[in-house]
Amino acid sequence: MFAAQHLVGRLTQPVRRNTNISAAVTSLIQDSGVFVNPATTSATPTTAQVRCATKKAGGSSNNGRDSIGRRLGIKVYPGVYAKAGNIIIRQRGRKFHSGENVVMGRDHTISAKVSGIVKFTRHPTNNRNVVHIIPEESA
Repeated sequence: MFAAQHLVGRLTQPVRRNTNISAAVTSLIQDSGVFVNPATTSATPTTAQVRCATKKAGGSSNNGRDSIGRRLGIKVYPGVYAKAGNIIIRQRGRKFHSGENVVMGRDHTISAKVSGIVKFTRHPTNNRNVVHIIPEESA
């Protein structure tokens, strides 16, 4: 406590203009009995280096993938000739139902059993889409 009061008393005295301020402060601290390493004391305040990023931080994305299309739909339209075995409709579920000369596979694909003209109708009672093949002998 005495050293601090001693320093305050000495600092209130005017410093001559042509003297170095940091040398005056260093001499005041040394006169007070506090040890100061002259290598670590400097007249200018030290600045800490701040390192900035040169690349933007890359975050992870949860939505960055997509599946390819399944190529569903009507492959042979009504009024068009289809050979036996041709796929007429690829579908998920039973949007279209199989009629005459048409077979439905286990993935609900509708194919032609015989060669002929494709015909789409509506079922009279439940209004479903029904696919038929009119054989080429009777066409």
